[in-house]
Amino acid sequence: MAHLAAGRHMAHRRASADEDGDPDFVPELKKQLTFEEKSLNHFPKDHWIRREVIFIIRHKYFDNFILTMIALNSMFLGMSDYGNVDSDGELIAEGSWRNTLIEHSEVVFTVVFSIECMLKVFGMGFTGQRSYLKDRWNWLDFLVVITSWLSYVPSIPNVSVLRTFRVLRPLKSISTNPGLQSLVISILNSIPQLVGVLVLLFFVFCLFGIAGLQMFAGPYMHTRCRLTPYPVNNSWTIGQPYEPFRCLPGPNFNLVEDNDFLKAESPWYHPQDCFWPIDDEDLRMCGLTEQGMHQCHHNTDRIPESDWRWCGSEFDAKGNARFKGKKVMRAGTFVEELNWGFTNFDHIFNGCITIFQGMTLEGWSDMMFMAQDAVSPYVAAIVFILLVLLGAFFVLNLLLAVLEDNFHHAKSEQKPAKPGTPVLEKIVNFICPFDPPLSENMIENRAKLRLFVEGQGFVMFIMYLIIANTICLAVDHHPADPDFTNVVDAINFMFSLVFAIEMILKLLALGILEYLQDTANVFDGVIVILSFVEVIAAPPVVFGGKEGEGGGAITALRSFRLFRIFKLMSKWKSMKKLLVKVIKTVKDLANFGVLLTLFLYIYTLVGMQFFANRLRFDEDGYPIHDIGSAEWKDPAIWPRSNFDDFNHAFGTVFQVLTTENWNNIMYDCRRSTGGASIIYTCSLIIVGNYIFMNLFLAILLGNFSEADEEEPEAVDEEVPPQASTEESAGPDVKKINVKSHTVVPMDEVTEKLKNEQEIRSKLKKMSKTVEKTTVDNLEDGDTSEKITSKNNDSIFPLHPNKTLYIFGPDNIFRSSCADIISHPKFDSTILCFIVFSSIVLAIDNPLLNPESDFAIGLLYIDYFLTTLFTIEMCLKIVSLGFWMDEGSYLRNSWNVLDFIVVVISIISTFSSSNSDLKALRSLRALRGLRPLRVINRAPGLKVVVNTMFASFPDVVNVFAFCFIFFLIFAIFGVNSLKGNMRSCSGDVFDNIIEPNAGYLTLLQSPSPYNSMSATEQAWFGNSSEFGLNCSSYAYPSVPCCSELPLTGLTTSKQVCECWGGDWKVFQDQRFDHVGDALLTFFQMSTTEGWVKIMYSMVDSNGIDMQPIRDNAIAWIYFCIFFMMIGSYLALNLFVGVVIDNFNKMKAQFDGNLAYLTPEQQEWMKTQEIARRLRPQKKKIRPEETIPGLLFDICFHPWFEWFIMWCIIVNTIIMGMEYFGQSELYGNFLEAVNTVFAMVFTVEAIIKISALKWKYFDDAWNKFDFLIVLGTNVGLIFLWVAGSNIGMTVTILRTFRIARLLRLMNGTESISQLFNTLLLTLPGLGNIALLLMLLFFIYAVMGIQMFSKTEYNGQYSEYSNFRDFGTAMVSLLRFSTGESWDAFMHDGARNMPNCVTDPPYNSSYCGFNDQVGCIPLNGCGSSAMFPFMISFTLLITFVFLNLFIGVILEGFQNADESAKAVKPEDFLKFADHWATYDPFATCYITVYQLEDFVQTLYQPLGFGEYVASEKELQMRINKLNLHVFSAQRVHFKDVLMALSTEAIKSNAIKNGSEEFNVPNIGIDDTSADHGWGAIARESDSPDQSDSSSRTRRMSKFSFSTKKKIVSGEKPVEKKEYVTSLEEYYAAQLIAAQINKLHVSLRKSRRESGDLNARPLRNPRISSNDALQSLDNSANEKGIEMPNVNSRSESPKRIYTNETKSSTGNEEDSDVLPNHMTASTEQLLQNGIAPPKESDLLPMEISMASTSQERVGEVPSPKSDTNNSKKVTSPREKYNEKTGGGMVASASAPTVSSNPSGDKS
Repeated sequence: MAHLAAGRHMAHRRASADEDGDPDFVPELKKQLTFEEKSLNHFPKDHWIRREVIFIIRHKYFDNFILTMIALNSMFLGMSDYGNVDSDGELIAEGSWRNTLIEHSEVVFTVVFSIECMLKVFGMGFTGQRSYLKDRWNWLDFLVVITSWLSYVPSIPNVSVLRTFRVLRPLKSISTNPGLQSLVISILNSIPQLVGVLVLLFFVFCLFGIAGLQMFAGPYMHTRCRLTPYPVNNSWTIGQPYEPFRCLPGPNFNLVEDNDFLKAESPWYHPQDCFWPIDDEDLRMCGLTEQGMHQCHHNTDRIPESDWRWCGSEFDAKGNARFKGKKVMRAGTFVEELNWGFTNFDHIFNGCITIFQGMTLEGWSDMMFMAQDAVSPYVAAIVFILLVLLGAFFVLNLLLAVLEDNFHHAKSEQKPAKPGTPVLEKIVNFICPFDPPLSENMIENRAKLRLFVEGQGFVMFIMYLIIANTICLAVDHHPADPDFTNVVDAINFMFSLVFAIEMILKLLALGILEYLQDTANVFDGVIVILSFVEVIAAPPVVFGGKEGEGGGAITALRSFRLFRIFKLMSKWKSMKKLLVKVIKTVKDLANFGVLLTLFLYIYTLVGMQFFANRLRFDEDGYPIHDIGSAEWKDPAIWPRSNFDDFNHAFGTVFQVLTTENWNNIMYDCRRSTGGASIIYTCSLIIVGNYIFMNLFLAILLGNFSEADEEEPEAVDEEVPPQASTEESAGPDVKKINVKSHTVVPMDEVTEKLKNEQEIRSKLKKMSKTVEKTTVDNLEDGDTSEKITSKNNDSIFPLHPNKTLYIFGPDNIFRSSCADIISHPKFDSTILCFIVFSSIVLAIDNPLLNPESDFAIGLLYIDYFLTTLFTIEMCLKIVSLGFWMDEGSYLRNSWNVLDFIVVVISIISTFSSSNSDLKALRSLRALRGLRPLRVINRAPGLKVVVNTMFASFPDVVNVFAFCFIFFLIFAIFGVNSLKGNMRSCSGDVFDNIIEPNAGYLTLLQSPSPYNSMSATEQAWFGNSSEFGLNCSSYAYPSVPCCSELPLTGLTTSKQVCECWGGDWKVFQDQRFDHVGDALLTFFQMSTTEGWVKIMYSMVDSNGIDMQPIRDNAIAWIYFCIFFMMIGSYLALNLFVGVVIDNFNKMKAQFDGNLAYLTPEQQEWMKTQEIARRLRPQKKKIRPEETIPGLLFDICFHPWFEWFIMWCIIVNTIIMGMEYFGQSELYGNFLEAVNTVFAMVFTVEAIIKISALKWKYFDDAWNKFDFLIVLGTNVGLIFLWVAGSNIGMTVTILRTFRIARLLRLMNGTESISQLFNTLLLTLPGLGNIALLLMLLFFIYAVMGIQMFSKTEYNGQYSEYSNFRDFGTAMVSLLRFSTGESWDAFMHDGARNMPNCVTDPPYNSSYCGFNDQVGCIPLNGCGSSAMFPFMISFTLLITFVFLNLFIGVILEGFQNADESAKAVKPEDFLKFADHWATYDPFATCYITVYQLEDFVQTLYQPLGFGEYVASEKELQMRINKLNLHVFSAQRVHFKDVLMALSTEAIKSNAIKNGSEEFNVPNIGIDDTSADHGWGAIARESDSPDQSDSSSRTRRMSKFSFSTKKKIVSGEKPVEKKEYVTSLEEYYAAQLIAAQINKLHVSLRKSRRESGDLNARPLRNPRISSNDALQSLDNSANEKGIEMPNVNSRSESPKRIYTNETKSSTGNEEDSDVLPNHMTASTEQLLQNGIAPPKESDLLPMEISMASTSQERVGEVPSPKSDTNNSKKVTSPREKYNEKTGGGMVASASAPTVSSNPSGDKS
């Protein structure tokens, strides 16, 4: 006790010390707690009771105890037995030990958590800045405690709702786990941006919801085909004439167009006691107009009168309910196929739910089909496809972009945790004392054995055994011969022994400690132990096992051996990188897994609380509310996805998380509990799928990017020998400096070598380009024609070898062919014919009448195109050669594709007319590959394809990785589930066995005949219901069938066949062999149909046994585990790989920015924006009175806000419409909409009157005018035509919705998302074009192969390959994962009496779609399997992931929140400039500059801050501006200088030590190129071009009294190259200058000048060299070529193109001459700047010739008293490095020879 008291005293002392020092730090818990000075306004910190309480709540065991209680409470809540409830569905303890335990333990938990709450409140204080309620996690605890006690108050109603708060207790565990906190914080930090996404989602909901109200609302979505033309009374029965039973004599009033009734005037205003009989066999909606796709045919002689049907609805055109009774009114659409009538647009809420379901890509196509049937196939397709593209592919992926961005930032800011002791190390440390010492002989023997087991031979032997074992495991199948099974078991036993011997040898060689230190060895050991567990549980026949049994499910343990394949795959370098990324991801997913489990657990408990025992329905689909009744216990409909117990509830919640048929669960919950259940399912989708699972993907993408950053990149070609030697030693080798013996990490050496080699390789490539494009042509003297760089596709010169061993290079025919294919129009012509051929392919269809003129015409066109493409191929073969020579025809991959397509076309052409080659006609489908030739001729598509090709190796790695994973699961599935997935079926089962509980029990649990009771034996006799014939059997000694055994193992199959039933496979997905299992797991991984497969596994009962519902519930968790591994991890690797390679390709294209700092990259992008920005003319107020007044109105700040609020209110009004609204309500809404239309019209009139034609200069004004015009046209149609308006006018009225787009500029977050859309449009456009091309190819191939397949299941009128349009929509549906698996199986299935390739017959549907046609009965094709699987892999897992990559990149580029200068700042600058330059001349005077900078918005100017005169001078002097004639400065000079200073200030503010402006795009040495050409007409006439030469403002000082710019006389200095562009250009030009002088010298000697000599070792900068080069070339009449021949607008490297001197406003968009395009062009060629320390100084002679230049105006004398030198950033750098830089108004010249020539 004394010891404890002393410990308590020391703890108090520590607490007191901590409180005096850092009172919030708790070393035991490693977290912070806060305490108020006084608790409850009475108890100070030093009060003895409070000190005791603080000691308790701060102790680490306190939180551990609370966490334990939370875990126990959560476990008990999950044990709730909802099979024991009262009539209200509430749990009762009587009769259930689990409910009793929960009821008694709840009091204990409530008391414990209440004590915890009171202790914390007393110790920390209740309210205040450092109190209990300061921590938001405590808010949750407090809420749970209060609601727990409220549930015990008798007068409180709805106790079940209060008890729901108990499920939130597990969230308390988050606050004690830093990893969980990091994830939660990243989610919470993303909430502001997520709000922006949700607002954008709301915009999409409003846009499509209101559009749906306008186009699909009304009776359209309540229609069905009826047996009678009008409603009849309840006395009518089928078969009777319907006229005597007519309900009302009036019209049906189906459409508004039918009659001009008001709502109250309709004959159906009062519900009638009638009904409208429905055709139960037709479960589709029908079209009330001819525009609907599904028509109910009548009044035709093509079908019997008994089959006539009429389309009708339970509602009239005005929304009046025709009939009495809820069930009668819902009878039309209350079926599962029509989503129980919930899919409609009767009001905005139903419309939003429908839109949300479509955005989740689950069931969107079914809703589209309904709208197509009822309204219009084209309108519905356009609306829903736009919804998928905009909502699902773009907006919802923004959630991923937001989470990925915030998670990346949160992870970068997270402090690395201290590494703990690994579990394996703890085990080793535990074993260490038991490891005995070894003698010398044992050590020597162990060393020899170690050499053996680590030798290459032994390792390869084991690897081959692993491969052989994998093959042996994969050959298992069902049904299998017993002998075969026994042999396989014996071989597997041998493998187990070999692997056990391997483990023993390694243990002897390495010892226990060293063996356990290797994770791979530990894993191998576990596998060996599991193998022997399997042998013991299921021994082979040689050890007494049962013959032919195969071990059963326990043999699945042997599939774990396949994990050793990953050890083999690790030898593959690229695969090893992938495995490292996967392992890192799995480690990072530990915390995510805990958080996801908490989330699923809480939603499971909530779901059980609200929906347990309530999802049971009668045969009509209505819920059974009488819990406990006989009907409730044996319901007609009991969905498999329910919440009746924890296992099913957990599986259902995870099913919703995967969005697989989540809409069906929502419909079931909505039917049983009402519309409030929508909140549960939709919140589960939003939080679970779009936040948590996107967070999962964000973690995966983050690890891919981090892994790439950590990987040392390979060194370029020219690696020094020593570097390559050291690198070959391995990645862990470290370079040793011999002199200093310091160890230099290999990463640093690799990085330096990388930088050096990149510079060398790029320099080498550029030198070759310059040499080929510039010097060679100069030497040849051919300067008249344009010079282009030679590429691999060039034809000339022809290869010297003979092509086809016939045509030499001088052959006239070959030259002619080469001239043809090299003609610029040749490729364009071929491209046109390819497009034309694609159109022909889309039109061509096997269902066409082969004898029709149209089909014959298509055939001849195909002959012509085939001939044309054959001629093209022959021309290229003759010109280039076929294959042997370099550069020949087949050496080009695109030509290989052309060759294959042409050959296939030729074969199909001959086979179509030759019956002997009929088997080759299937190749006709491959003509669909012909459009692929477009890719090589479309740059945008080529970029995307190059990205795909670049990612192909990594995609192959991912495919191999996924295949191994799936193979492991497949072998496990075959061992466990082979022979299952079969059941008894047929009429006998449906009519006799299933209704009888005794029969069904015996079928599910059969026993041999001799073990049956007498009653059961009688079921197999002649008196049974099954009609067995016992004449040949000695009944009752034996049963009256041969299938049933007397003794031994009896199966359900034997019983079923004995009774006359059919034993069949009940689903397409099986596990009978590895192939079936692989396909099944692949389908599950796409999240399509996995729930159906899961419950088939749950019902499995053994080989040839009848399934039993919920027989093996553990399969639920197996499937959940597989979905997490196989779907969310393995297949999301495709996402990671594609996006990772997308980023790599982008880094290669933008290599010029990859080597810059983030601040420098921001500066670069800012300068690019500034260069494109043009000054705006100030909107001048008209002098007239009325236009001036209107101008004041429209530019008043409140006017824009008024319009914005009008848009919002108008949107709300449009969403308030609903089907069935009263006339008064509808007229009110229409009047309000008209008022708003007038408001927007008046707005347009006001702006047009005030701005005149300048109104249309603004894009938003054009948009507004278009909306106003469309709205008014719709109103005019409405007023003219009244209520009788069609679909066209309805669409015109929806123009009003587009005004919502104006709200996109409302907030920064929404604007960023909108900018993301704009930025990603080009990239998304390229991807969309490529996807369309692939869709086109698959559609053409599908039509050729599957157009004659009979309709069956999912291969239906909605989704098929019978025409091009339907095929394209079907492929889009499959790309979203909609029922692609069911379509594949149904399309491959052969229906009874099917015909292979049926010939043309006009009486069959498909050949001639008319009323009463015979259904086409073509057989299915097994080619459907590779067709659909390849489409899914290629499109869904590869190309569609590019959308994610583009959107992620666009979101990051659109994020302007962290930038110093934002795009809106540029717009503000332009507006502010217009105040000082109202006519947009691009100039203001230096006298205006101070006031301009003072009043300019921050961060470019001072804004509201009033700067002093000194501050203004300092700011302006830093700008380093150029001053033009009349003391003027240019618009872009000022903008780019101010933006540079703003970025520099922001960089310093954010902690950057120094920000160096990269010399990109601005060349300081070319400051003398004047701007006289852009001088305005307003300039004084005495100012000529020569007088407008620029001067550097940093060389002058401003005086507030007289604005005089004083200059300094330039002196001769030495300049150091400070940019890589100058370095590269100087190196290149120095290398080429001699060759130029050779040609110059030659021309001079020809003219008699013998003193010409080449320049020796020039030391010049890029600009000086090129200028001198140009001057020298001009002297001799040689036109200087453009180095960057790939530039879109050829320019001289050192200056811009010649500018017009007309003074037009368009000239303001041209840059000043000192901003040359040289460096920018170099960067576009992929040359990036190095670090400053890597730049090499190059001495340049700078002649002081400012007064000697032609046309140069002498600078005024400097005022030494008033002028001071302002040092520019570059001059500061030169001062540091010891170099000099001249920034004078003159340009340097190069002294090349003593004679004074300017060469």
